[in-house]
Amino acid sequence: MSSIDQRKLGNLALVAVACAWGTMIPVIAYLAQTWDPFFLGAVRYVGGVPLLYAALWIAEGFERPAVRPAMWRALVPGWLGLGGFAFLYTIGVAHANPVIAAVLSAANPVIAALIGGLIFRIPFDRRLTSAVVLAVIGCALASIDWSGGDLSLELRGGEFLVLIASGLWAWYSVAVQRWLGGWSQLRKAANTMAHGAVPLIIGYFLACELGWAHDVPAMPRGWDIGIFIWMIAGSVVVGLLLWNFGVSKTNLVVASLYTNLVPIVAVTLLAVGGQAPTPAQIAGGALVVGGVAWCEWRLLRARAAAEGSPGS
Repeated sequence: MSSIDQRKLGNLALVAVACAWGTMIPVIAYLAQTWDPFFLGAVRYVGGVPLLYAALWIAEGFERPAVRPAMWRALVPGWLGLGGFAFLYTIGVAHANPVIAAVLSAANPVIAALIGGLIFRIPFDRRLTSAVVLAVIGCALASIDWSGGDLSLELRGGEFLVLIASGLWAWYSVAVQRWLGGWSQLRKAANTMAHGAVPLIIGYFLACELGWAHDVPAMPRGWDIGIFIWMIAGSVVVGLLLWNFGVSKTNLVVASLYTNLVPIVAVTLLAVGGQAPTPAQIAGGALVVGGVAWCEWRLLRARAAAEGSPGS
């Protein structure tokens, strides 16, 4: 299979990731009415570990892999990347100005470019500039409630944690591909999630001790069990696998562009449920989709020209 075909598969995987992660906004909004947010953040990843290992053992058996990197190469991305991201992002959003939190989330491609360049020395492809700008503006339009009169830019303390969390996720996305080379995406996801579950459990009990979280989970009601299964198996397990695959076939900045489709998917789902999107959200979605499409068209055209040139 050619590199262009591999890239197309990576892009399809990232579209699926955006769709899966987009369901989390309405799902968590529903569950958070009776379930503690810290508990939800922890159980998403803890519950995904046995599912990933079951899939790994079915696919690859119980034998040790031929490539055996040092334990810290999976432990550090798991603790900092997965565990650190989930815990800090939960606290950050809960204690941040929602307008600024939305803008920071919209800036994921910019954060990814900075992390890739500063830590991993990944050069930024200037052809992505217009796509990044469109995606950031579009995601901000779709994420912020412009109808209210309280669009304050006052900092509330959690914004810095949101920024750190986004940086940790970007770092994790590259680190697992570089440090765990020779492993399948399934093995990378299973090992790092198993390590990431540890700080999330510790973080939940710490939040309980500090009075930030409730130590007694709510009793399931209605569709809770089914929604929990989707949240863990669909969003976290399948989403992480497809994300790692997409990053490996494209690059971190391109993959981060697709995360700006997440609020667009969420708005679409809310519209299906009866909450109509605003003109700003529709315009924002169009900008994000346009930015991603423009980016991929330019990159695929450049790759096709390079592979078709003499001596390639």
